[in-house]
Amino acid sequence: FFFKQKTAYEIPKRDWSSDVCSSDLKVSIKPNSVIIIDDVLATGGTAVAMCELVHQLGIPYQCMIFASLIDITFLPGRKKLKDLGVTVETLIDVK
Repeated sequence: FFFKQKTAYEIPKRDWSSDVCSSDLKVSIKPNSVIIIDDVLATGGTAVAMCELVHQLGIPYQCMIFASLIDITFLPGRKKLKDLGVTVETLIDVK
């Protein structure tokens, strides 16, 4: 369905799908923070892309939380997000 009312933000779009996988962007905006939820944190490409999209809306990286079900810890995803200043929370760490 479509809303006739204009939104407060013009939301930028980016396609980060590949032949191998794709991911949905799910963002919940609160007054001073944003939580981004994805299923797996691996190389960090999708996670960084999602954070960059939210940052384009004017949200500082330090106000973002990236949450995922699984973190593949031997890949650089967590480090890439931490280097941006994003808080990372996961339920399962795969070593």
